[in-house]
Amino acid sequence: MRSKVSKITMPISLLLNRYKRFIIHLINPFYKVKTHLPSNNILIWMGDLLCYFLDLFFIAEFFMLSNILVKRDIRKMDEKEMAIAIAVFKDTLLTSHVFIDDTASFLTKKHNFAYVSFNLINWWGNMRDEVFAHELMHVYQFQKFGFVYIFRAVLAQHSKAGYDYGGIEGLTLARENGTTLFDFNFEQQASIIEHYYALCHIKGRTIPEDILKLYHDFYLQIFSKP
Repeated sequence: MRSKVSKITMPISLLLNRYKRFIIHLINPFYKVKTHLPSNNILIWMGDLLCYFLDLFFIAEFFMLSNILVKRDIRKMDEKEMAIAIAVFKDTLLTSHVFIDDTASFLTKKHNFAYVSFNLINWWGNMRDEVFAHELMHVYQFQKFGFVYIFRAVLAQHSKAGYDYGGIEGLTLARENGTTLFDFNFEQQASIIEHYYALCHIKGRTIPEDILKLYHDFYLQIFSKP
């Protein structure tokens, strides 16, 4: 148990980034920073602000710690899961911070879906590899943007587009318009990564090179510096 708990401590640099995000968000209406997550209206800006504020009080860390202490089934990624995480996200994901609860029966067992709570991926039973890549993208969003990923994911789920980014046609149009991966909503982003992973691992079929390149161009944006 001690070894698992020790892994959720965060480097000082990440804590400083939280203060930096909060301050940048406060001044963003007056001085826009390109790398900062944009807020399209005042209500979203206020929701984002609350999330950045909560980040300063280590809500995610307390949540993770309490879950690890209470639930014995929470574990680190196994070899296969780690291989997927490294293959997709390389060194941009803090894999040592990622935990798995594959016995999370609340909602997941009855409705057959997975969800991410900060660095914890929750589901019941088996999960397809491409879906695991989708959920890892949400972990990535948390590690990149902080608590605000929950707010943005909920907004995405209740938006008109939802998870639908338009498929090949949508990505083609997005690339022509200079739209980036992070201009899509948080669920669309995860769906793009999920489908890219699936395309790269389809057995018995040759995927046209132009389609793979289209998805690959958006996938590479994961590695852009904030």
